[in-house]
Amino acid sequence: MAQAMAYEELMQSEGITLDELPNEAKVGIKGIKKILNAINMTKQRGQKPTSETLAKLKTNDTWIVREILYYMQDKESDQGEIPNNANDVIAEISNNEISPEQKAKYDEGLIYENELESLLKSGKVNFLNTEIRSLAPKCYKLILTTYDNTGPNGIGTSRYSLIEDQTNKQTFNIKRN
Repeated sequence: MAQAMAYEELMQSEGITLDELPNEAKVGIKGIKKILNAINMTKQRGQKPTSETLAKLKTNDTWIVREILYYMQDKESDQGEIPNNANDVIAEISNNEISPEQKAKYDEGLIYENELESLLKSGKVNFLNTEIRSLAPKCYKLILTTYDNTGPNGIGTSRYSLIEDQTNKQTFNIKRN
């Protein structure tokens, strides 16, 4: 977030360091930083956080400000727990910030990756295209629909590659990337 959180402004204006604060405030600040990190990762994917997520962040910020004010007045806090658990907010960010199209692409990519992983775990390195058709049908279909007679063919993910052997066009070699 470009704008400073209210608790940061209060700490700076009063010259308070994190080490001075009570544990409740420290835990709340740590949670806010985790939420902000998740929001920044969401923004890097080109998405915006929901208004509900931002409201929860602001609520937690306000709670921390009150904790700091109690500390400054040498009073015991009576606020109870932080309103929004950081892990719950981060889980919501992960679930809510992905569009259905992105989720579908991600799920499809996992299918390919799982099929490639099962091929590799079989202990073999070379597979005939007929074996791929029965052992990794989604990968086979993708290879078939994108097949190019003039160049190398296959499928690759961030973890595995299944590439056509250039000397034997009926065989594909699998490896871990």
